[in-house]
Amino acid sequence: MANEEFAFALKSLRLLFNLSQEKVATIAGIIQSDYSAFERQKRELTLNNADLLAQKIWGVSYRELISLYKNGVVLQNLPKETQIAIETSANKKLQNQTNFLALELDRLISEGLLNQPITSKQILKKMDSNLWNKNSIEITNLFNKAPRKHYIIKLDIKINKQLVYVHKDYAELFCNLSSNDLIELVTNSQEE
Repeated sequence: MANEEFAFALKSLRLLFNLSQEKVATIAGIIQSDYSAFERQKRELTLNNADLLAQKIWGVSYRELISLYKNGVVLQNLPKETQIAIETSANKKLQNQTNFLALELDRLISEGLLNQPITSKQILKKMDSNLWNKNSIEITNLFNKAPRKHYIIKLDIKINKQLVYVHKDYAELFCNLSSNDLIELVTNSQEE
């Protein structure tokens, strides 16, 4: 069965390019309600069907879809119908600012911003300026939800009442540092 990370990648890529579920479902050759159920994991999707879905929409296999989301999309490599849909939606605005915040957060994670300890307030400052009016607690809330809660961890330290986060793959590098060293590291990166 397709996993949570696959469903998240499906939704994130769709939102990244401001595509509707209906448009993506049409490209995939299925009805919108089925696509929505797959994206929300309300309906099981076999690995073969997940592979077909990823192939039709994004031109990659099931396994490659997750890395495509994390490493970036080369538009010219996408199926023609998907390219056209993206071009058509390019001038439309995202309707949901929460989705935009989540997408920006995921972009920064994929670019390696959380490869070293950082606070949610620092993360907010690195985001698109349209999001600077957001509260850093919204980022904290996103870290507490799947799939981010599986790969972003909270360190046992606070700086100016802000929690400190790091990607789980890099956490071991910082776990032996003293609290003072961690505070200095995070504070110095704040000044950059």
